[in-house]
Amino acid sequence: MRRKNTVQPNSSLNFILYDMKASIKTSTHFRNYSIQIITFWSIFKFYQPCAVWRVLMNFEGMF
Repeated sequence: MRRKNTVQPNSSLNFILYDMKASIKTSTHFRNYSIQIITFWSIFKFYQPCAVWRVLMNFEGMF
């Protein structure tokens, strides 16, 4: 009886920790995915014209 009582909270605690870990993992995965999309969009919007401008300046320097 005592052993059952000691095992039961540990298993429920492990389950809660595993559930929290899984939810944190999925949330961080989703957050990383959204951050990748945001960084890709910011690179596409802001750094791409800068790269095109640098390439044009390099061509202008070549001529």
